[in-house]
Amino acid sequence: MHVFKQSPLKTFIVSKNTVDKTLFAITSIFVLITVFIITSISIENKGFVRFVIDKFIGNTTVYAEFSEIFTDSKGRVNAILGGYTMIVGENEEALPSPSPNTSAPKPSQIPQVVENTSSALTEIKNQSGKTVDAEKLISEPLSFVQKGKKPTVLIIHTHTTESYLEQDRSVDDSKNMIAVGKVVKEKLSNAGISVIHDTTVHDYPSYNGAYTRAAATTNLRLKENPDINIILDIHRDAIASDDGSKLSLVTEIDGKKTAQLMFVVGTDSQLTHNKWNENLKLALKLQRKANELYPTLMRPINLREQRFNQQLSEGSVILEVGTNGNSIEEAKQGAALISDVIIKVLNNN
Repeated sequence: MHVFKQSPLKTFIVSKNTVDKTLFAITSIFVLITVFIITSISIENKGFVRFVIDKFIGNTTVYAEFSEIFTDSKGRVNAILGGYTMIVGENEEALPSPSPNTSAPKPSQIPQVVENTSSALTEIKNQSGKTVDAEKLISEPLSFVQKGKKPTVLIIHTHTTESYLEQDRSVDDSKNMIAVGKVVKEKLSNAGISVIHDTTVHDYPSYNGAYTRAAATTNLRLKENPDINIILDIHRDAIASDDGSKLSLVTEIDGKKTAQLMFVVGTDSQLTHNKWNENLKLALKLQRKANELYPTLMRPINLREQRFNQQLSEGSVILEVGTNGNSIEEAKQGAALISDVIIKVLNNN
């Protein structure tokens, strides 16, 4: 699930332990002064700026980590925070760190929904403010794939511990996103495509800051393997009904229940990102081929303002496989089908 919060930065207080009111006030003043200094500096378009305050006062640790800081179109300072950070601002709530291996409340029956039943071969849910010519992009070849040469694919999981129906998060690799990634790796490898599956856990024990840690892993892999030209960041979504119960996005293909899938593509609406058109081109080609082969498998592409680390490489997309209401078996089936689609698109580019 892509949880990537941002809001105008007003006031934030960070603390690992409970402190008395006096100490808390002193800490607050210290942090606010720091924020004032930071926001007085020109910080527009600084990707992955990290500013860490780590001061120990007795048993209290004050810790703040900025994974991205930017000014938006209205000149307001925005911060995407990691580590032990809590931010309080406009329409912003503190993002708690989920605990792996804790079973979520299980409804007596998970409502099953097929999200996209239209006949369109290309659909985009555009939340980026960008104008897109989908047909033009689809008609162009993938610039990062050389004809006659199979690409190298990196599979990564920013939210590694996301899991499915039985529990929302798990450090058990047979139940979380690593299990889904293994299906994709096996299918692509069997088709002769070079695949690197990085199984680093980025969201445990701290959920916040996962994108910062995933960026470090990705950069390391790119340095070690310059031939990488496609990056699949495989997640699962989370959707709830009005009463708070889970929703399962499932369809039936070839007689098998299959989790529905969605590509998430970032843009340069907020930060420098000159690769987003190529990333979107890949997502569009994959979506169209999937809709030709397996109608109802794909949800509309979600085009977003944020980058989600996709500025690091052309051919980089988030792949959401089902929701926390799906079973792991449905997720694996969806992963197997999209792997077939990837193989066909890369072989025909």
